[in-house]
Amino acid sequence: MKRRRVSDLYAAAPWIDWVLAVGLFAGAHFVLGVGQATPVAEVATPVSALSGIFAATAVFACGALAQSQAVIIRVARTVFAGDMWRNWVSIIGALALAAALPILGLYADHGAPHVAKALVVFAIALDVVVMVRVLWWVGYIARAQRDEDAPRHRTRQPSWMDSDDR
Repeated sequence: MKRRRVSDLYAAAPWIDWVLAVGLFAGAHFVLGVGQATPVAEVATPVSALSGIFAATAVFACGALAQSQAVIIRVARTVFAGDMWRNWVSIIGALALAAALPILGLYADHGAPHVAKALVVFAIALDVVVMVRVLWWVGYIARAQRDEDAPRHRTRQPSWMDSDDR
């Protein structure tokens, strides 16, 4: 399949999320510093819960895509079935991992606090990057439905609207 735009490449390559998450993790880890004492227990549970909320949003978007009757979506489901399958498996898998990493960080906190902090920070980075992809898909579905519902041609008003009997 020929990729003509950046959005085409982005849609067909969910591995980009992992590269961006690692880059964001490295940047955040550099900015936050390795030696700062951040209690993992205070942030691990909310990060894990947020990942679960993000996963629920992703499952909703995936269901909306599967049920959409817009012509462009039906064609895309047929022509790009492999790309869509890779996208949604990657999205849901990444968000499930992002929900599990902070819980693992809680266990690692007692013996290796730096590892625990790294797990939580990577989970946050993965959440952010993958939610950008989910929101991109939600926008794609909404635009397709909006375009499908838009009136096609308006040549003139119906005859009943021309009446002055109101």
